[in-house]
Amino acid sequence: MKTSISLSLLSLTILSVTACSSGSNGSPASSNMEKNNISSNTSTLNNSPNNNSATSSQASSAPQLGTLDKLGENIKVEKKTSTATISIDEKPVKNHKFIILGKDYGHNDIELDLFPRYKLSQENWEESFNIENEHWNEKGFWRVYNQQYSAIVGNLETAASVRDQNRNIMTETKVFEIEDVVGYNTKENELPKLGSVKYNGIAFDKDQQGNLVYHVDFDKKQGYGEITGIDNVGKINLEKGDITTTTENKHKYITEYFKENQLGIFGTAKAEKATDDKTVKSYHLQFFGPNAEEISGTVFTLKEDWKAEDAEASIGFAGTK
Repeated sequence: MKTSISLSLLSLTILSVTACSSGSNGSPASSNMEKNNISSNTSTLNNSPNNNSATSSQASSAPQLGTLDKLGENIKVEKKTSTATISIDEKPVKNHKFIILGKDYGHNDIELDLFPRYKLSQENWEESFNIENEHWNEKGFWRVYNQQYSAIVGNLETAASVRDQNRNIMTETKVFEIEDVVGYNTKENELPKLGSVKYNGIAFDKDQQGNLVYHVDFDKKQGYGEITGIDNVGKINLEKGDITTTTENKHKYITEYFKENQLGIFGTAKAEKATDDKTVKSYHLQFFGPNAEEISGTVFTLKEDWKAEDAEASIGFAGTK
């Protein structure tokens, strides 16, 4: 759950100060994108898209019947998120509403199993709140990919406005970022010790859906793969990286998107093309499920003069064995 204001809101705060003397600089825009690969259906699918592409010398160990209820409850607890604004400049918001899927969730977490499994879904949201004498209103959409043990949420704010007694400032924003990668993380004693596995799945940015293929050698504790089908960056090579934990990687910005101290892989990523003056630089994924049945992660992009901690998680990906 995000407890601090998003980058887009912070930008609007700065914009508001500037606009006090310069007036309006735009009008809200709503997203009307129609995607062939996007589902707005909110039914739940129970089957994995891959029967089994593992070539492992160690058989997958299913959880014992006595633990299934507990496992299901743990998954339900972990697969939640919220992008609701809690405060701005340490000032708490009032009269808060965050509406998605036809319901006002306020500051409450949203269960991601409300979204269909193994389909990329897109749902519009609207947020409004008051802070001191200002009324804020924002619109945008989520792109959600939900698997059995994990889910990944991308967020794009398309329009924002702030109004008080003397002004009504509106702006359009187009910054898409992966907000959360959540789920039931694979524990160290659950990670396979032997064998090689291929994960197949999808990748997505704000406009398109592509394909993911990722290989993990559990003997050597390494993984590598590729993303194809996202035209604005071309093919992305996810270069070989070691299985480690988020904390051990010592990349602080990663913990904004992932749960800390969990098993995953961090590596270099290289794309055929740069986009919007940003270059694909790295990727991070984590393992999910009681036998590492799934991976979910993000590709990070940087501008030339940015520091590593300024990296944006602009592409999400997820896959199953």
